[in-house]
Amino acid sequence: AAAPAAVRPAPSTTRQQTASGGSERPAASPDEAPDGDDIAVVGMGLALPGASDPDTFWRALLDGPELFGNVPPDRWDYRSFYSPDPSAEDKSYQSRSVFIEHFDPCPTVRAELDAGTAPRELTTLWLRHALCQSLDGVALREADRVAFLVGYTADGSQHLEEGMVLAAARERLNAVLIDAGVDAAERERRVAAIDAVLSARYARGAGDLASFFPHRVGLNAMKGVLPDSAQCMMVDTACSSSLYSIDLGIKALLLGKQDVVACGGAFALAPRGSVLFSKLHGLSRSGEVRPLDRNCDGVLFADGAGVVILKRLARARADGDRILGVLKSFGSSSDGKGKAIYAPNSAGQRIAIDRAYARTATVPADVDWVVAHATGTPAGDLAEFQSLRDAIRRDRPVQVTSNKSLVGHTGWAAGVVSVIQVLLGLRHQMIPPQHRFSEPPPEFDIAGTNLRIPVAPVSWPVRSESARVAAVSGFGFGGTNGHLIVSEYRADLPAGRASGRFKREPLAIVGWSAKFPGLDGDAEVAAWLRGEGRAPDASFGIGYPLPSFARVKMPPAVLRALDRCQLMALDAAHDLREHLGAFWREHADTIGLVMGHMGPTRNAALYASRCYLDDIAAAVRDATRPDERAATESVLAALREATKQLVAPTTENSFPGMMPNVIPARVANYHDLHGMNMTVDAGHASTLAAFEAAERFLCSGELDMAIVGGINGNSSEEVRPAFGLPLAEGIVLFAVTTVRCARAEGLPVLAVVGGGDARAAVEPAA
Repeated sequence: AAAPAAVRPAPSTTRQQTASGGSERPAASPDEAPDGDDIAVVGMGLALPGASDPDTFWRALLDGPELFGNVPPDRWDYRSFYSPDPSAEDKSYQSRSVFIEHFDPCPTVRAELDAGTAPRELTTLWLRHALCQSLDGVALREADRVAFLVGYTADGSQHLEEGMVLAAARERLNAVLIDAGVDAAERERRVAAIDAVLSARYARGAGDLASFFPHRVGLNAMKGVLPDSAQCMMVDTACSSSLYSIDLGIKALLLGKQDVVACGGAFALAPRGSVLFSKLHGLSRSGEVRPLDRNCDGVLFADGAGVVILKRLARARADGDRILGVLKSFGSSSDGKGKAIYAPNSAGQRIAIDRAYARTATVPADVDWVVAHATGTPAGDLAEFQSLRDAIRRDRPVQVTSNKSLVGHTGWAAGVVSVIQVLLGLRHQMIPPQHRFSEPPPEFDIAGTNLRIPVAPVSWPVRSESARVAAVSGFGFGGTNGHLIVSEYRADLPAGRASGRFKREPLAIVGWSAKFPGLDGDAEVAAWLRGEGRAPDASFGIGYPLPSFARVKMPPAVLRALDRCQLMALDAAHDLREHLGAFWREHADTIGLVMGHMGPTRNAALYASRCYLDDIAAAVRDATRPDERAATESVLAALREATKQLVAPTTENSFPGMMPNVIPARVANYHDLHGMNMTVDAGHASTLAAFEAAERFLCSGELDMAIVGGINGNSSEEVRPAFGLPLAEGIVLFAVTTVRCARAEGLPVLAVVGGGDARAAVEPAA
């Protein structure tokens, strides 16, 4: 596939960029460049409320325009999903948020829009725009191994949400009419009439439902922009997702797996998320977001997308790319046990921060500015400030800001948006002010720290003796923490070197556990796979069998609110922990989880249908003839009853209970594990992608073991029409470590995957 015209071929001879952006001396070859293990950012692009490019974003960061507002009429009718009563069933108490309303596409996407060939799905469109923008002027070579790594969730697409609602309404309306004894011809007429109304109401969801699934969003965003051979992986660690996509890109470059990596994230607002998040009482009541301020009262989410382009520094210098900044190190962690899986955990955040500085020569005292995750929730902001207060100590002031007061919380894109803010600050030698800020909460005890929250722009000039350094934090729902250190590029100063191994080596599978419908335990699974036992059922059915209290010590009310994928993961992890014994207990701090999962969970799909019931009824009633109103009301009542039987009313456990990223996070939380955890989506190849991601953390030395899995628990009417094949349910977990670690710990090597000579890897040690 051809790249955009703005992408240039890599020159054979280039000039070296200096700190001031000039070009003074020839670059060294990649093999000779004294760049250590630094990673260069050579491109950036974005689509945000009030800004369709980095320059406009910078002006907004300085000026602080008002971007919060009510739901645009062309997105959805907020009245169907809103109630001022926070306890109202399946309603949100907040109608305001931050939307992309005046999108100004880059020339490539503008031409596609004019030609009618641009993607319809919003996050695909915004990602494509950001990707094209970020590649402007970046040198690519024909043989480059390229990857596109995107922080994303199936819960962040209005098109997918509406598409699932449409698909389920068709299926359930037909079933309702069959149960009512309506003959085939009349049933077909009535379903077609209602379907026409709903297809017009939810026009974004009409068409190819599969094209709205996460992996297809990534593939369609990069089609014709990156090579067809480019790896595409969607990464889900909730609000830290795009930081983890950057970390995976860094590791791919340092392990020699890729030459150029595009990393970022995207998120689009839709009604269900607001409804479910309001049951956590986490949405702002005032209709604005005031991070780090004593009057903060909650978060509001926002549309957004961003992409950065990464290369090894030697390669960027050789190509003559404009180097926007250098990525020094990333620290990751899971919170482990805590008050609740959605409760902020300062100790877990501190682990990620400390790990970031442990892997680089950069120390906390070098940091000038922290772009905090700070979402404007009182408990979350306090927990984060406490972790920064303890970790970032220096004699000079350290500025702390959050861009969510300006553009809202862009969810799975939030991390990359903050990275772009840092890169702009480096370019303009300035730290923007904190908007909507008057004074910090007294609990911050800010007077006793070196941390400062600026109310006006702060000069950030180039220093002769050292590079300017900033840090970006991202703390995801479910306890997925990340801290990224970003430095300016200085050709006149020595480059750093990461302390990790970053050496590819073979991996060993040392244990496994599985759960399938109708099979009792791993022994029956093994018998089926050997062809000696019965095959599993396709689905667990409408009601998933809750694990016993002896296996999962959680209140039944909480268990019933969890998607079956989270329950399966807890169940299978129990058996795997028993198999690993002492190793699990002794290495809890360095055991991570990577789960392959495609699309939305079952609970996410069912909650979409449940939350839209009033909107469906309003649309159908408006289009119903007077003589058919009684019959229509009967059908709507039956549809409501059928839908509500499938999933419980929304509570504080519903939002975390449906999220794909919380599948592995739930295991980390329950078993008090502190390695990273993430969900990856590569469609039907998601389990293979999970192994690919896990390899990067194991070969960098960050994990001693990765619990790698593949899972599906969603065969509902909402997603069944998306694929031309039956959908089955089940989970398989694998315990994966390096062969070297397996030998040292006396763990059984059941199979070898990854780099190196597999035969040599499994030979007994001398």
